[in-house]
Amino acid sequence: MATPDILTVKINHGFDHLDADGDDQLTEHDHVLMGQRAATSLGHAPSSPAEQQIIEAYLRIWRDLHYRTSPAAAPRSPRSSSWNPP
Repeated sequence: MATPDILTVKINHGFDHLDADGDDQLTEHDHVLMGQRAATSLGHAPSSPAEQQIIEAYLRIWRDLHYRTSPAAAPRSPRSSSWNPP
C-alpha cells in the first residue's frame, strides 16, 4: 500500500473537520451543524437569533463556495471529489 503524500493527508484532515456528521459527504446539513456548534461554543442559546445568524453565515459558505465547486453542483460533495491529485 502506498503512503499518501503530505498534501493529501492535510486535505483529508481538513475534510474531516468540514464533514460535521462524519458521513464522508460535504453537505448543507454539515454547514448547519458547524453553525450550531460555533454558536454553542460562543454561548448562544439554541434557536436564538444569534445562532440563526451564525448558521446562515455557514450556509452562505455552502451556497457561495462549497456547493458551487462540488461536482455538477451536486447537493453533496463526496470526499473522493475534494482532491484529485494529478
